[in-house]
Amino acid sequence: MSRVKRLTLTAACAVAIACPVDDAAGSGSPLGYAITAVGFRSYFIFDASPGETVRGTLRFVNLTSEPRTIVLAPVDVSTAAAGGLQYGNGRPHREGRWLTLTARSAGLPGSGSSDVPFAVKVGRNARPGEHFLGIAAVDRRVLKQRVGGRGPIRLRVIPRLAMTIEVRLPGKRKSMLSLGAMNIAVAPSGATLAMQISNPANTLISETTGSLTVSQGATPLFTQDTTLAAFVPKTAITYHVPWVGTPVEGNYRVKGVLRPAGARPIVFDRTVRFGGGAIRKYRQQTGRQAEESSGTPIVLLVVLGLALALAVTFGFAYIRARRQLRDRG
Repeated sequence: MSRVKRLTLTAACAVAIACPVDDAAGSGSPLGYAITAVGFRSYFIFDASPGETVRGTLRFVNLTSEPRTIVLAPVDVSTAAAGGLQYGNGRPHREGRWLTLTARSAGLPGSGSSDVPFAVKVGRNARPGEHFLGIAAVDRRVLKQRVGGRGPIRLRVIPRLAMTIEVRLPGKRKSMLSLGAMNIAVAPSGATLAMQISNPANTLISETTGSLTVSQGATPLFTQDTTLAAFVPKTAITYHVPWVGTPVEGNYRVKGVLRPAGARPIVFDRTVRFGGGAIRKYRQQTGRQAEESSGTPIVLLVVLGLALALAVTFGFAYIRARRQLRDRG
């Protein structure tokens, strides 16, 4: 007798939150605790040089009367799918490796606070520009909670807070975004225009706006505005623009512009194709029907051609028969 294995999916929700200690209780964090960068208005910003070590202190404030223990970990910082800072899970592989915490947990008495110092040792081969890393914080009680629900697949959501650390290294600054490949992607929610966007430069792009128009032939199908939040240097994302309506097989023209703050705009005019394989995937993923072709089907053209050939043949036969009857008479 076979046994069904249970698969638990863990999702971590990270939110950068920073507030003065005096205002922490009023911030109303739904997690019951808050974090703040001691000596900084919002998050940590250090000016340093390659090989140098900078130090800071992260403060935890308990917003409830119940004692709690907060577990800490250094994390990498990248760009989220729609822009904005995204904090990694697991062992860091980028700038997060620069971070050393004096403690991996902070015990908070009821309505009390606790400080955790840390050190950031900048890599000796670090390049000029802005570098981002973070400290993730999660209540230990959340980690100990059992996964609820029934069935072979379960989802476990772990809410957490995260604090950003920015390290600025001297040297020439460059600000830009780059647009890579573009295609039509399919998911259970429907079709999207998938755009590969990256920040190959060394400064944070605070915001990117723009718009695009999708056409087929000479007919515009839809126009969409695009808005991206902050884009971290040396990171890339696949940005999905919802497709309006149901795509059909064929080629589509995508024209538009992206305007990253502080950098040159990106003007693009691309052609993307939605082929038969994508149509079949669309049906499987969404359960909705889609047309195999946006034009006259090839089979229909063949049938019409045969019908025309037969009509011509019968026409000649009819004329020949009329002539033969006229000659006999």
